Amino acid sequence: MIFVTCGTQLPFDRLLKSVDDWAVRQNVDDIVYQSARGDFVPEKGSYFEHLSPKEYDNFFSKSELIVCHAGMGTIISALEMCKKVIILPRRFDLGEHRNDHQIATCQKVSKLPNLKVVSDEADIYSEITLMLSIEEEKVGYIHSENYKNLCYFLDSFLRT
Repeated sequence: MIFVTCGTQLPFDRLLKSVDDWAVRQNVDDIVYQSARGDFVPEKGSYFEHLSPKEYDNFFSKSELIVCHAGMGTIISALEMCKKVIILPRRFDLGEHRNDHQIATCQKVSKLPNLKVVSDEADIYSEITLMLSIEEEKVGYIHSENYKNLCYFLDSFLRT
């Protein structure tokens, strides 16, 4: 299953549309979208504006791939659970956020394991196909020391 999450604060229809376009072309229905009050309703998969924390965790843990905005909570959860993740940052110039902090976040996390940052929604199509082709045993795992270093790095980054 693919879990697409936009966070809880703002809709992100550009992300939803790009994943749904892939799903329509590939005829894939095993997708769950969490939209945060967006206007776009996908053709394929299951769509929820909001999920309870328990529902969110359930979909997140069962997913093979996470496709999301550049929210730190989502990124850290994906890394903790060793999930493959594709990130499309929200852009200020498109009215998707109040500034470009998500682009800055992506620049900082782009080298982390299992994580692919795409700068344009057109790149999502090829990245979903690629990420789904990676065998589960090939997905790298964060060891406890690396995880501590990551948390220290993210904490330092967010405080500056």
